[in-house]
Amino acid sequence: MLLVRELVMELVMELVMELVMESVMELVMALALALALVPVPVPVPVPVSAWRW
Repeated sequence: MLLVRELVMELVMELVMELVMESVMELVMALALALALVPVPVPVPVPVSAWRW
């Protein structure tokens, strides 16, 4: 009976770990997508000719 319980515990742990890993990966992907979609203010390089008077 103890063996069955250990097996069940192991299976549950593996399932939980898989779910956590998947959700973490999805979260990372969503974050990367959000960062890619949100326009980040990039400093526009001013042409050198603009500095010459």
